[in-house]
Amino acid sequence: MNKKIYLHIGFGKTGTTSIQEALYDNRLFLAEQGVFYPDVGDKAHGHHGLARLGEQSLADDVIDDLRCILHEFEVGSYNRLVLSSENFCFLKEEYIRQLAELIPSENTVVIFYVRKQRELIQSTYLEWQKVGSDYLGTIDNFFNRHKRSFLFTTRLKNWKNFFPSSDFIVHLYHREIFEDVIGDFCSVIGASLNDKSILNHFNESIIPEFSALISTIDALGVNSATRKVLIQGLLELSKEFKKCSAKNIISDELESKIYKYYEKDNIVFSREHLNRHSSQLLTGVDKR
Repeated sequence: MNKKIYLHIGFGKTGTTSIQEALYDNRLFLAEQGVFYPDVGDKAHGHHGLARLGEQSLADDVIDDLRCILHEFEVGSYNRLVLSSENFCFLKEEYIRQLAELIPSENTVVIFYVRKQRELIQSTYLEWQKVGSDYLGTIDNFFNRHKRSFLFTTRLKNWKNFFPSSDFIVHLYHREIFEDVIGDFCSVIGASLNDKSILNHFNESIIPEFSALISTIDALGVNSATRKVLIQGLLELSKEFKKCSAKNIISDELESKIYKYYEKDNIVFSREHLNRHSSQLLTGVDKR
């Protein structure tokens, strides 16, 4: 039997949470189709425990968990294994090298979703505001500190080096390419889901209109319990007004900086990984 391993490595803010929750909820339905989506006890339903950010190498328990997963996949009646975490694309070089020693490159397909950096940066900034990470005050500061994180060739470099025999499938997360990222992902792995179970799967987001308010809340120094209540209220309002949200917290000046910083890298990346239409969407200038 020709068994394949699908490694979904990111990028965050391209529907990863929706994909992971839908796959997790459909584990039994997928198993009937020969797809193994392991439950490793991660509350977020992804396999983030196998992709520990900041660590230089695999811990013993990660090695044990991965070996157990691979053994169950090998001896079971499955023909496809899916592991998913947006953390994978941010792992250290040695960490990825050690993963490659356990996961056979020739049987592996690496799945990577990308998105226009302007959208990614704003969405990630709002996510960090939501969860209370250090978003550095302004989105300009956030970009200046983290801009290298959004270079797609950098994110794939070590994966391509250590998984040389693997297939790499890269899709642009854009409404002109597909409207349903879960459906798109399922088409890649050759599986289907129970339609009823994939409704309302999404990572709740703060709309840009509330960004300044969150900054004010944090500047006031409210305690964590109060902040949690306030953020939950803003999430409810964001859900209510999402369809009419039109605010862009990225200034024209910052947008120009973003475009210029990623322009050359996006061209190189697009030529290697994207079709013509997706390339034009990624490398083109947005019309507001």
